[in-house]
Amino acid sequence: MAGNNVVWQPQVVEDMLRYYKEKIQAEGRLMVFREIHHEECAKQINAKYHTNFTQRQVYHKYHKLKGQWKVIMQAKNLSGANFDDVKKMILYDETEVVRMQNVSLSVLINLI
Repeated sequence: MAGNNVVWQPQVVEDMLRYYKEKIQAEGRLMVFREIHHEECAKQINAKYHTNFTQRQVYHKYHKLKGQWKVIMQAKNLSGANFDDVKKMILYDETEVVRMQNVSLSVLINLI
């Protein structure tokens, strides 16, 4: 389908996330984003950057980032995990690395 490959510039993504962050801070953590919020976000981005993002594209980008953030937080919360602020990466102690390798290996064996 034409038009599905949208390129998101980093500064546009930052503004999009800032919009949602401000909404959550104003309304509370239990806020549920509705179509109108995604539409307003798209309007603000389009006005600032002279782009053509639709409400649907903003909705999909938001949910994709939300899913990625969930994976990052799960990885960060594992025992033995630390975050390197300089390299911007999660570091694990050797014990956790071995445990993850064993889990991956057992999953692979179960698939066979």
